[in-house]
Amino acid sequence: MRKASLLGLLLSVILNVSVNGQEKTHEVIIIGAGLSGLTSAYYLKTNNVLILERKAQAGGRIIDGQWNGFHYPKGTEYMGKPEGVLKQLITDLDLDVIQIPPPTDGIGYKGTIYTKAGILDFLPTKKDRNQFKALQRKLSKLDKATEGVLWEGEDIDTYSTLDDVSVAQWLSENQIHPLIQRYIEIENLGLFSANNEELSILYNANEMAYNLPSPKDFWESEVFTFENGMVDLSNALSEKLEAKIKYGTEVISVNQQPDGSMQVIARSQGEKKVYKAKKVICTTPAPIAKKILANSISTRALEQLGKVDYGQYITINIFTEKRWLKEAWTVSCLDNYFTSIYDVTRTQTTEDYNGKSIISAYIPSTTAKDKTFILQSDEDVLQKTLKDMEHYFPGISKSVLGFDVQRFNYAYPVFGLGYYSLLQKLENDSSLNKTIFLTGDYMKYAVVDGAILSGYITAQKVNKLLR
Repeated sequence: MRKASLLGLLLSVILNVSVNGQEKTHEVIIIGAGLSGLTSAYYLKTNNVLILERKAQAGGRIIDGQWNGFHYPKGTEYMGKPEGVLKQLITDLDLDVIQIPPPTDGIGYKGTIYTKAGILDFLPTKKDRNQFKALQRKLSKLDKATEGVLWEGEDIDTYSTLDDVSVAQWLSENQIHPLIQRYIEIENLGLFSANNEELSILYNANEMAYNLPSPKDFWESEVFTFENGMVDLSNALSEKLEAKIKYGTEVISVNQQPDGSMQVIARSQGEKKVYKAKKVICTTPAPIAKKILANSISTRALEQLGKVDYGQYITINIFTEKRWLKEAWTVSCLDNYFTSIYDVTRTQTTEDYNGKSIISAYIPSTTAKDKTFILQSDEDVLQKTLKDMEHYFPGISKSVLGFDVQRFNYAYPVFGLGYYSLLQKLENDSSLNKTIFLTGDYMKYAVVDGAILSGYITAQKVNKLLR
């Protein structure tokens, strides 16, 4: 009998359940297996971690498909040059980074694609093109001055007023040409699903400085991916953590127990599941976090979460008989249904390849306030996309072999006016950062680096408390 009970105890440790079949108390439960959640789990120093993921796969917005031997992204397409935590994580995972071959940038306007040394020729005069270059220099200085605030938690000091200035206001005050303003808005809609009126210049200067193309540097590439796309990163993380992830498990609520532990109530395959943890890390989009944590964090924190807005967007990958886009890897389109189109096969073929291919389009609404945008049918999305693609690639409609549409309800958090102040209120709220932690790109910045860094920072906070 003693041997049997010892064996049962050993099995309960291995399986992470108690002898009577009830779930054990976990050191940490992580809600969501996107990049932030996976990163937090990876850097936590305890092995007693459980990740609850609503979907059947990890990765969040990093979703891919395959067609005719090609991988194609349905969501996140690339990252900037890996630095800091992201660089170290990639090294730890033994992943090989691929630099997307130049020229990477193009601008589409009135049916013409401008690229390479002539990328600014969409602007009508030399004076306008010189203003574009001057704007690059000004934004670069602003980016360097504020990056410590955004990425390293430095005191905002003299830049606090920028938190209440929209990109549209800042560009107008600097008397920027309307067509340049339109280009920046297209970039923002494509990257953040929000327009210039909706975004804070404090947070947007960084991305504008990074994205404005230079005619002199068109043979340099500042965009990177992996052999099979960004999915290699989320796959590598989820494989490392596979034993700790429960897929198909949707968390409904988190409740504090009399003993100070956290009760996590979830639903899986129609059944109610109850878990227990010392610490809970919630990595879902802010509106979902607000619902899940309604009973466990302060009214003030819930109010701040309710202020975090998200834009919607749609992606479409179109499978064609031949390769249509070769001039650049991506083209920002100023007057089309879509904001950008991509040569999906660029890292998977040779430069002179002309066979069956994939061209993708990113399609946001004109405002983050539109919450019905993703309700368009697949056929409507296809026909509207092809109608505008015909301006650049006459005959493309007749070469279509298939397509794949993906919708994102919570595409990207909108870093709007007063967002820095909002984050400070969440960071300093007494109901957070003790047993419940918020992490995700909305807590840092809406790019891959931001999601990774947020997850890492949260892991360090939890590690310190669990010592």
